[in-house]
Amino acid sequence: ARELFKGEVVDDWLQSFYYHYYAHYSRARSVWGVRTADWKLINHYMEDSSVAQQMFHLSKDPQEIENLVNNPEFAEKKQSLEQQVEDLQAKYELTDELLEQIYAKPGELISIPKMRKEVKALRAEIDANTERLGQ
Repeated sequence: ARELFKGEVVDDWLQSFYYHYYAHYSRARSVWGVRTADWKLINHYMEDSSVAQQMFHLSKDPQEIENLVNNPEFAEKKQSLEQQVEDLQAKYELTDELLEQIYAKPGELISIPKMRKEVKALRAEIDANTERLGQ
């Protein structure tokens, strides 16, 4: 890491990292995503069990003002970041069963497979709308 202080590139440095935190006290009960040098994908698991997404190009928008998640120009980047999230969840063994325990409020059960299905349906709807708008 000493190379970083000298402004040098570290070849084996992480290219992205996964983050996940919980906020049972807000509308977004859980927030997770991936961060790279230039990009951030954020998923918000909301009180109503929906998932809201945000995606920012940090080198061009460091204040995270312009949400690009539905911009067709960045559809491939979004897909790449979503795949990184899935890969890192698998790497860190964040199984559906573990996530269900973490997400649930006391006395409440939620379905991670259902949530994943809803996210995939949302992605498909966004892709269909993007394709329709591109024609």
